[in-house]
Amino acid sequence: MATIEKIRQVQLVGRKIRQLRKENKLTQVELSARLGIQQSDLSRMEQGEYRVSLDTLFRILAEFKMSIGEFFEGVAQESITPRDVQLVQEFNALPRDAQREVEDFIAFKRIQTRGEGPPLGSAGSTGGAGSSNSASNSGAGSAASVTADRVSGPMSAAGAAGVKGVPRGPEVT
Repeated sequence: MATIEKIRQVQLVGRKIRQLRKENKLTQVELSARLGIQQSDLSRMEQGEYRVSLDTLFRILAEFKMSIGEFFEGVAQESITPRDVQLVQEFNALPRDAQREVEDFIAFKRIQTRGEGPPLGSAGSTGGAGSSNSASNSGAGSAASVTADRVSGPMSAAGAAGVKGVPRGPEVT
């Protein structure tokens, strides 16, 4: 899941670079020459195939005379989905002890997905954090469900897909 989010972030950064380039009526050839990078690398960055190095990002910020905060402000707004907002609202509506149980369960799942703990349903496994054997999605608009012995739905399918990370673009020296 974290890998999917990283890919999405790289794509959002690439779209922001393309947006700035087009707003300033520059071609990829013109912008890449100003940045001191290959046009093909700029194209891959804009398409989300390459991660933008910090050096290149600072050159882009200087070229468009903007701060890092201004650059990422739009990217951050674009990366928050309605589902994210709904999940945060539902979490905040829970009593404090229930919020701690959710946080504990998330920590448990992180450990489990790194292979540091027993899989769900194995001996010694618990139903997560807290006394309840199941946590269900109460109207969050997702088909995912979590029980003491299984996880199903889009989140588990994405995690099981084994999506590889996005390659880093060539460093500019």
